[in-house]
Amino acid sequence: MGLFTTIAFNNFQPTIIAGGGDAPAGTVFTSATITGGVTTVAQSPFVGGGNSYSLNGTTGYLSLAGNSSWAVGTGDFTIEWFQYQTDFSSFTRIFAIGSYPATTIGCSIEGGVFYAWVSNALSFGTMSGWRNSWQHFAIVKSGTNLRVYRNGSQIGTTRTNSTNINNSSTTLYIGVENGGNANTWFGGYITNFRWVKGIS
Repeated sequence: MGLFTTIAFNNFQPTIIAGGGDAPAGTVFTSATITGGVTTVAQSPFVGGGNSYSLNGTTGYLSLAGNSSWAVGTGDFTIEWFQYQTDFSSFTRIFAIGSYPATTIGCSIEGGVFYAWVSNALSFGTMSGWRNSWQHFAIVKSGTNLRVYRNGSQIGTTRTNSTNINNSSTTLYIGVENGGNANTWFGGYITNFRWVKGIS
């Protein structure tokens, strides 16, 4: 499988994991930096229960300082998470490194349209029924093929992308763009956010 790095907010104990090899071993951080209206609550998409981060949609977000893990280069990667969105922000950012119009990599849902930002905005079509219920999303790049999955099914078309993502110094924000850009707040719950570098 080769070297990979995983960052994970676990559904029971919020953690960040960075590792290599065939298992998520390595440095384990207890949490991201929490700012504003964020709490850990007993909300989970899993039958056995668990926790998630609750973001208030106006001041709350998570952040992680620049890290070599962000620099996936032109290689394969998978970024996945579970979300329960309640807000109606115009340009909701699930996560972002950099800010519009110079977003290095990120994801937004704007008027129901799912965008994966890989240097620029790539639309993966309009969705319905994604609010007020648990949804699993995965952005997967394999070779030059970029795909998005919602609850295990591909949405939109496969896009070709060979962007070299080499930004390792910029903060990763979860739940907002660049620490508070207007109308980008995410309101709701996020859990099991995983950033996998090197396999997909």
